[in-house]
Amino acid sequence: MPKYAITMGIGTIMDARKLLLFATGKEKSHAIKITVEGPITHMVPATIAQMHQHATIIVDEEAASELTGKYEG
Repeated sequence: MPKYAITMGIGTIMDARKLLLFATGKEKSHAIKITVEGPITHMVPATIAQMHQHATIIVDEEAASELTGKYEG
């Protein structure tokens, strides 16, 4: 398993002890909304983060602007 990676396959992501996803900017807001609040789908591989036991997603206010839920921060 790689120690660090920019992109990985779903199996490798799920095998990781911890998952850290960063996103910044308004142009990422829709992708973050789908990743965090959308259904888990192969069409958006990042949605698998919803099932990871130790996932942390860090976004700025612009990237979080489409989220409708209440999240820590």
